[in-house]
Amino acid sequence: MAATPAAAQETISINPGNVPTTAASYTQNCDPNLGGGPYPNEDVWVFNLPGNPATSGTFQSINPTFSTPTGTVIETIPSGTYPSAIVNNMGTSKAWIQLPAGWTLTGATAVISGTADFFVLTHTCAAATPR
Repeated sequence: MAATPAAAQETISINPGNVPTTAASYTQNCDPNLGGGPYPNEDVWVFNLPGNPATSGTFQSINPTFSTPTGTVIETIPSGTYPSAIVNNMGTSKAWIQLPAGWTLTGATAVISGTADFFVLTHTCAAATPR
């Protein structure tokens, strides 16, 4: 029995029209399947790999870059410092990360299993406003 070759991995960038942005200034959707929220003092960021997963592929990892009050932070989804996950059972490959409120997304790269040209920031769930 012949071995099946592993899917090629490719590194792609986020759609440049999605950055820079803060979670509060982006499209809001607090989906319980994609990080949930809103949370006090924490923003949720959700990324999407558009297209048919058979050709576009799935996220293997994402490295978003943020400007923070203390400098530049590059995170890893999944398994970075903060809660995050890759979700592949919602039609297209998606990923989310929960971070301190107020950070600015300035760029991102992703390793994917397919041939997509780019990925997008689909929505955010900005931190809950204290009442």
